[in-house]
Amino acid sequence: MRRPSMLRILFGLTLVPFLFSLRFLASFPLWDPRQAELSSYESGPTENFIPTVNAAKSTGRDEASAVARVNVLIQSRFRTGSTLIERYFTKDANFFGVHEPGLMLQRDFGLRLMDDSRGTLETIREKLLVFMHDIYHCNFSSHDYLFASLNRNEFHLTRTYLTGLERPVTDDVIRPVCNARPNKIIKVCRMFSIFESEQLIRRNNVKVIFLVRDPRAMIASRMAFTNSNTPEKMFDSDKYEQFRLERRTERIATDYCQWLRENYIAPSNVPDWLKGRYLMVRYEDVESQPDAVNRLYDFVGVRMRFAVSRLIPRIDVGNNAERWRQNMRIEEVMRVQELCGRSTFDKFGYKTVGGLAELLDNTTSLVSGPSEEKFSHR
Repeated sequence: MRRPSMLRILFGLTLVPFLFSLRFLASFPLWDPRQAELSSYESGPTENFIPTVNAAKSTGRDEASAVARVNVLIQSRFRTGSTLIERYFTKDANFFGVHEPGLMLQRDFGLRLMDDSRGTLETIREKLLVFMHDIYHCNFSSHDYLFASLNRNEFHLTRTYLTGLERPVTDDVIRPVCNARPNKIIKVCRMFSIFESEQLIRRNNVKVIFLVRDPRAMIASRMAFTNSNTPEKMFDSDKYEQFRLERRTERIATDYCQWLRENYIAPSNVPDWLKGRYLMVRYEDVESQPDAVNRLYDFVGVRMRFAVSRLIPRIDVGNNAERWRQNMRIEEVMRVQELCGRSTFDKFGYKTVGGLAELLDNTTSLVSGPSEEKFSHR
């Protein structure tokens, strides 16, 4: 038998480790700079991240949607949980958001910032609709009040994860960021009726999230936020029908319930221009149902990213949605129910109470179970 030459032996000793190393390296995925960029976003702050539209997370836990452009409008009121819903979207680096454009206009007009009465909102309505249209198109050059608000009021940036923008914020700074993010979202608390925005919705193919909250909970939150407690002298009478809230709170409760009724659309009455574009959501459902945020993303047609899912609180930490029951006196609760009317509570699935025992009974929820037919319209 012919012995192998020394040259062949040396070649074999060199080849075997080389082939083994190739096999070992092949077991690892190739490094992709787009995936690395997204991973740095998922593990750190979003403010400094300018997304690539088709970036995908390398772990496979989720993927960026393949990215049709989406325009979203959150139609809400003060103290209804709208900032929470807004942040569930703006945490996604494919969403660009402007927080409270109506507030920016109220400053520009010199109006009282907490006045959301219908008359006050009518003052800014026309300009607000133009502003929102321009936001969807990243056209900011004619809106100086935007830059005034972004540079003077930090919360306009923190609410939408834009605190990493170069300062001062100018059109040249913010427009590239807006253009880089395919999806746009606007949270507005200063538009009284969704029907005022028909042309905006038609021209920009906007998906509308109509966010509602139990009127009693909204009033409790607003009284605490503005420190507008009911005067103690009002509690002297034993007769609830003689009881009155603080004057501005009475007006706020009346306006809010009118706003609820005006923006509610029964499934059988959704106009053609809103079909597939209108979703009514209760804040209480978002607080109590683990899959509620997923349903919001399904509605707008975008897959929810892992960074967003980390924001969703655990449901078992307590019922935040009904905590107001411990903070309101029964006279205040009965008065809000009177101002809004039983039919308004029934329409939105909220149960009224007849006395203190019902109010404080934590074994019974005052929010009825959601109905897909009643609370979502596609």
